[in-house]
Amino acid sequence: MFAAVLFFTMPLNAQRIRHVYMWMDCEANYDRLSSADSVCYYIDKLKNAGVTDVVLDVKSIMGTVVYNSNIAPYMDSPVSGIRRAPDYDLVALVIKECHRAGMGAFASMNIFAGGHNYFRSGILFAGEENSKIENRDVSAWQSQVYWRDKIFPISEMYWNYNAMLNPADPQVQDYELSIIKEFVGKYKALDGLIFDRMRYDDITSDFSNLSRIQFEKYIGHLVKNWPQDIFNWKDAPLADSLETIMSRERADSMYNADKQNIVPGPLYGKWLEWRAHVIKEFLSRARKDVKRINPNLLVGVYTGAWYDSYYNVGVNWASERYILKYPWATAKYGKQGYAELLDVYMSGFYYENISDGNIAAVKDVLLGAVPLTGSICVSIYSGNVNGFINNMKVLLGDSYGNGINEVSGVNSAKVANGEYVGESGAGCDGGVMIFDLSHIVRYGWWKPLKKVLSTR
Repeated sequence: MFAAVLFFTMPLNAQRIRHVYMWMDCEANYDRLSSADSVCYYIDKLKNAGVTDVVLDVKSIMGTVVYNSNIAPYMDSPVSGIRRAPDYDLVALVIKECHRAGMGAFASMNIFAGGHNYFRSGILFAGEENSKIENRDVSAWQSQVYWRDKIFPISEMYWNYNAMLNPADPQVQDYELSIIKEFVGKYKALDGLIFDRMRYDDITSDFSNLSRIQFEKYIGHLVKNWPQDIFNWKDAPLADSLETIMSRERADSMYNADKQNIVPGPLYGKWLEWRAHVIKEFLSRARKDVKRINPNLLVGVYTGAWYDSYYNVGVNWASERYILKYPWATAKYGKQGYAELLDVYMSGFYYENISDGNIAAVKDVLLGAVPLTGSICVSIYSGNVNGFINNMKVLLGDSYGNGINEVSGVNSAKVANGEYVGESGAGCDGGVMIFDLSHIVRYGWWKPLKKVLSTR
């Protein structure tokens, strides 16, 4: 009786049950998701293991989709050549089977992804993938990369597999929003939608003329020295010329080494602020479009957990109340925080050893604006099942299974002042996302997964 009274006197957010999401990458799991029997089999295994929700990847990094769309091209198998029947509706099937099993059905979309540079595949490249995108110069949508003294299309960045689009391009935004709206309208029984790669490729993009014009409008004056007023590169002897054809490994090594030699210009901080503003405004538009069609659909985002360097990809996933103390942050950068726009936030703790401190650092930035779902990458622990189990326990927390959200126990004055400090052993109040089903299958880790979730 006492326990019941205690439960119902807790704040509503303290009664939130932690979720266990299993991500299903659309490429890595293509074959096993190509028949109804196989889908049912894996949904049942996930349910038996203690997973509460499935996240089905429905839009690939090539810009192709796994359902019949009037807008986006359809994705065929990248490896096996298996062809799904024209009437095979994977998304509807996953939703149906998840709900049959009492599980949540979520979808994920790679937003500003336009292709795979290694395979020259995707909507940015010529071929049948472009057949549904009529009367548009899709190649013009790609990001323009600034490295050393050159600005060039990202499709020429052969050492980087991500052929990313320009998030600031109005045509790109309208195209992506049209896909989102079509999808949400098509699958009304879906429980949630997670946006992935809703970002820039790196600090080196986008330096197109379009972005320059938009940035100048944002700051209210022309950029005198473009792009050097944003940043420049330290002078250093070049071991290789950019004109030299070299291995991917060598080019990638040079590129990442050079990024340590960026010299911020007078407009660097405003540039970071503007890029974060672009992403937040897109998310705001997407959320409004989604909620207009389906008010009950949860809207979420996946990002990496490393906030102090995430400005490199133009994203501020913090609470807009978070007080930044970084030298690169302008007075208005904090206002570009988008945590308040989210129903679900998945943060990638893709480390060999996840600590309570890692989790607390993310909670400090979120300030309780949205529950934290900690994400774990299974492949990091290949051959180390105990490492997987132990890091899952850190994300789930000492009190896993009791449905308590530690955010409710935070000193409200500290939250108001941007000083929230997470509790040791508290875990992630939104639960955990496991990336990816393919790794669990490959390693045969069904029993370890069930064991670590058995306290639920």
